[in-house]
Amino acid sequence: MLVDKVNGTIQEYKNEGIFKKFFVGLGEFVGGVNADSVVSKILTAANEFINEAKDNPSHSRRQRFDASLLDLPKSLPVAMPMLMQQSTTLRRKLVDNADAREIIQSLLSRFKSTMTDQLRHNDTPFMTLLVNNVQRLLKELESDKTAQRN
Repeated sequence: MLVDKVNGTIQEYKNEGIFKKFFVGLGEFVGGVNADSVVSKILTAANEFINEAKDNPSHSRRQRFDASLLDLPKSLPVAMPMLMQQSTTLRRKLVDNADAREIIQSLLSRFKSTMTDQLRHNDTPFMTLLVNNVQRLLKELESDKTAQRN
């Protein structure tokens, strides 16, 4: 699927002009432009980036991600009325549809199983994320003198 997207992007790039078409076509002919290779390099770079951020709490992208997780509870009260309305509408529609009820029940069962597995072991991605964020929160609370007084 990703290879198809890269191939499509290469074709779009070739359509931008005669020189681009010639040189990209030449690169494809001699093996210098290969969608599989591009996808492989993208995935390798993404994995390296994830590993860097995972092991480095001061990594800028990780700090943004962690901050967005910590800000999520702050944004929920604002979004809550709309979410509640959408939830009620969805619930009514699901009650009227027996097939959807079975699908949702199956999805929730799989979700419960996945979360149980994730919570059962300390080395899962979810537990790592949870432990890291709880530890960071505890450090912040530990250094926050006003929170200690209250």
